[in-house]
Amino acid sequence: MSSSDVRVETEIEASADTVWNIISSFSKWSDWHKSGVEVRMKNGVPVLLKTQMSGLPLRINLNKVKIVERRHLEWTGTLPIIGGLLRGIRKFTLSEISESRCKLIQEETFCGAFSGLAKRKLITSYQHRYSLHNQKIKAIAESKYNKA
Repeated sequence: MSSSDVRVETEIEASADTVWNIISSFSKWSDWHKSGVEVRMKNGVPVLLKTQMSGLPLRINLNKVKIVERRHLEWTGTLPIIGGLLRGIRKFTLSEISESRCKLIQEETFCGAFSGLAKRKLITSYQHRYSLHNQKIKAIAESKYNKA
């Protein structure tokens, strides 16, 4: 798993802290997520992502959640029922370019027995989706940062 199947990099004219506040405010993910989304939490850690794909409701269990404050968010997502047959390792990484500029990298690696069958369609869909996410995060962050 050295390289990601999907990787979107976006430079943002705002501090890494500003962008981190957007990414880590799970109750506000619907502000920037492509389709309606809800993140369920347990003890301050995200455990379930409810969204839609192709108009169908989708529930993704979030496991092995790693949070490095103000820099990195990662989890392994699995679908109910098929569980380990198709998993996605999703990562958000922030790197500071300067005090007022940062880079957001959103990436995903697909694995599991069904990943070979689904990978091509997933890569195309997720590449587009993550590009939209990053552009919305950028717009929100730059709007907030430049008002401060």
